[in-house]
Amino acid sequence: MKYKVGDKVRVRSWDSMAEQFGVDRFGDIKVNNTYFVDAMRKCCGETLTITSVNMSSYQTKGNSWQWTDEMFEPGVVCNTVVIYTNGNKVIAVDKATGETGVAICSPEDEFDFFTGADLAFERLRGRAEPAKERGPKYYSGEIVCVKTKADNLTVGKIYKVKNGKFTDDWGRTHGEPYPYTSFEDLNAQHCSEFIEVVR
Repeated sequence: MKYKVGDKVRVRSWDSMAEQFGVDRFGDIKVNNTYFVDAMRKCCGETLTITSVNMSSYQTKGNSWQWTDEMFEPGVVCNTVVIYTNGNKVIAVDKATGETGVAICSPEDEFDFFTGADLAFERLRGRAEPAKERGPKYYSGEIVCVKTKADNLTVGKIYKVKNGKFTDDWGRTHGEPYPYTSFEDLNAQHCSEFIEVVR
């Protein structure tokens, strides 16, 4: 038997089975030791889930007919998508077709598997971006402190901001728990004053 319980299979067309096995005088197709009867014709092209496997036939969900390997299109209709990482890439693979969708994390962004998985899956489906609303994009760049009253920042020093956060001279992270969404947001929320480095 080619298939197992839980596999999803697609029923062949009536015409392809009639051509291969012929139609008897009652209008049914004898497929090896069982029959593909006219009432089963409505299932042609449909995807069915196998619920039990016998010595020479299958039962499928939603009907009581007996099915054989020859009644199904070759291969399993898997409907399984596997999502995995490879370095800074998140890749979604359709196991049935082999098609892929890829999301690549920018060096400026903090890697997040679930964001990448959403993007990769939507790209696999042929959509550029996920339909659901994403959170704000956080600010990344270089800033120079030009005015401060704090001991943990140095005037004239360049600080690197990544995903809305940066570290001061004491190793304390600024932008937690609410990362800065823009340079303007950073300056508005901070007690010190900064200018942006443009390269």
